[in-house]
Amino acid sequence: MLVPKGRKQRHPDLLAIVIVLLIPIGCSVLSFVRKMQVGNADIIVSGVGVLGGLLFAHAIFVFQLRMAYSDAKHRRASEASSPLMEKTAVIEMIDQMFYSVVYASALSLIITLVIGLASSLRLCDKKGIFPVWFSALVIFPIAHLAGWVWYVISITASAYRDLIKEL
Repeated sequence: MLVPKGRKQRHPDLLAIVIVLLIPIGCSVLSFVRKMQVGNADIIVSGVGVLGGLLFAHAIFVFQLRMAYSDAKHRRASEASSPLMEKTAVIEMIDQMFYSVVYASALSLIITLVIGLASSLRLCDKKGIFPVWFSALVIFPIAHLAGWVWYVISITASAYRDLIKEL
């Protein structure tokens, strides 16, 4: 996914790798070294849960976009009595966008479930603060999710620009 398919030569998107992988690893390591602790599981679960719902709605929208794009191409081809001419780069970009949104939605669901379960199992102290090791483990997927949301927004904007050119 971090190697866009719309390019002639496939090269890794280094900015996306930094934002999606390296920054979350750095945040997690830094939180462990500085002994930072995560608290307020209810706020984290609420925020990430709402984000997951929005991402799921976005996935439905992208699915509908894929179906509408394919349907419009078929209609144009049948009206003109010419063979179907589809830009596969646009379809691949829409598919990549769909998979990225579904991944982000699933990741937010996993984060919500893990933090909710950890809170229910009383992995936190009486003040609602999680231990340092658990906080470092939780910070990585949350920062990764934030980076992935940036990635989804950037490929959505890119796909929109390509669709405007196409249509």
